[in-house]
Formats: sequence, C-alpha cells, structure tokens
Amino acid sequence: MLSSHDRRSRVARVRCSIFVVLALASCGRDSAGPVEPHGDGPAATDAPSPGAAFSWQMAGALVLWSEPLTVAPAVLRDIHFSYIGQYAMNGCANNTAPYSCAANGCNYPGAPLSGEIAPSYADFAAWARDVKGQGLYAGAWAVTYNAPEAEAHCMAEIANTLHADHGVTLDFWIVDAEKSYETHKAEGYTQRFVDTFDGTIAFPLAKAEAPECHIDIDYPTWASHGYAIQSQAYWNAYGLPPSYCLDWVSKYGVPAELNTVMLDGYATGGEHAPADYAADIASFHGVGFSIWRTLAADAWPAWKPLIESGIATY
Repeated sequence: MLSSHDRRSRVARVRCSIFVVLALASCGRDSAGPVEPHGDGPAATDAPSPGAAFSWQMAGALVLWSEPLTVAPAVLRDIHFSYIGQYAMNGCANNTAPYSCAANGCNYPGAPLSGEIAPSYADFAAWARDVKGQGLYAGAWAVTYNAPEAEAHCMAEIANTLHADHGVTLDFWIVDAEKSYETHKAEGYTQRFVDTFDGTIAFPLAKAEAPECHIDIDYPTWASHGYAIQSQAYWNAYGLPPSYCLDWVSKYGVPAELNTVMLDGYATGGEHAPADYAADIASFHGVGFSIWRTLAADAWPAWKPLIESGIATY
C-alpha cells in the first residue's frame, strides 16, 4: 500500500492532469463491454432505455427506498449519470428448497421488513418507469449473506415478477456479496449463487457484484459469468482509495471493462473531495463508477466535469 505522502503526491499530480483534460476533451461514448438494451417489456409501461447501450463503464447512483434521490433523475441524466439502482432485497432467513422469496423468509418488496425496501412491487415498478421515462437505466441492488441459493433465486424472482406482472424490465442487477463470500469461499458460495441466479432469471440484463474492497472472494467465477466487479471504494469512510481497490481486483484477472468501483456518497464532506476520487480513479485508468446513497442536491453537479474528464462514459 502507498504511504500517505506518496498517495497525496500522486493524487495531486493526476488531479492536475484531469483539469488539463477538462479543458481539451469533448463528450464521448465508450462502447467497451456493452449490454444491448433488450427492450422486451410491454411498450405501454416499459419506457424506452437511453440511446447508448448499457455499460458498467458508465456512472450511476444507488439508493434506498427510504432515502430517495435528492434531485430528479433527469438532473442526473443532464450531468452525465446513466443509471439508478433501487434497493430490492436484504437477505433471506433460510436456504431451504424449493426456493421462493416468501418461503425462504426474504426481505423483499412483496414483504418488506423495513422502509429501506419498496413497500410493494407496484411501487417499485412505478419508480422504475419514472427513472426510465426520464432517460436513465433503472435497475436493482440486493444483499446476499449465507443463503446463496435462496437469495439468488429471490433476486431473480423479483426481477421476473416486475417483468411479467408489472411490465417493467430492469436493465441491471447489482449483487452485494461481502464477507460471507470470502469466509465460505471453499464452500462455493459464488458458484452456487451464480448458477441459481443465472438459471432463474427470465430475461437478459447486466450484472455486477459489489464486494468490500480488499477481500478474497471468487472474482474469476463472477467475471467469467459476465458479472462486473464494483468494489466498495469507500475512501473517506475506510481509508482505501479507488485505485487500490481496482488494482486488487485486477490481480485476480478481472478485465478492465468489468473492473469498476462504488463510491461512498454517504461520507461526502470528508478529507477527499470528488476531484480527489476522480484523480485517483484516473491514475489507474479506471472507467465507470457508482455512488452509494444519495448526495445533497447541491453536491451532484461537481461530478459533471469529472465524468467529462474520462472517468465514466455517457
């Protein structure tokens, strides 16, 4: 790991280069690793996706139902964010077959255990239609703990139910598999999850796994099944910069177009400003990120020139 002095020096150098790029660059789109919009939901309810094919190299925001965006989705679109993910599931009580959200005691829109998750499928569907209608991709994120089959099945069941019963086709799904997937790596948690989710989901969508930075999970299995890695690069909260997380994942052979980061929006106002995060991502030639938990309304615009510098496509 870099010393604090070396890290500050590196960030300062790269930060300067970003402002040079800002002065010269024009808006562009990077098509590496895209997933074509499927557009197979009912036309009357499933709003059209944005023009560019979805890619994890875009910029996105992730929210809780109880902590919605502080600005309209269209505002994010205009500052070059491309997708928004809503919290859809937080674990299951058991891993007993046959699997279903209800039978496995999962925390999901059909039976939410807290206000963090949408109270109903109808509410979730209305949210997704609004996001799509304002020109962004709409998806979900969810947490898995120690019931890999049940939790994978429930996540796919949620997406399938929205698609079949509510006319909403999600564009992506982010899996939050953290420490338990390191602790139980030898028990094949990752392969078991992937096999179940991929075998249950009824339509194509982009997929990602969002682990804690610097844990030893089965990255090759996630990546080989088309899941991007979106490491939790919570620099202000936990002290590890995005470049460290990107480097850690790259050593497992994850290709660059699937190696991205999730930033700690809940820790804004800390030592590192958005420009510091952008400079650090750029120092590893990283492209693509999401921000976990909504920012203050006046904090979003700072990201527009940083995205234009090349740390995300749009």
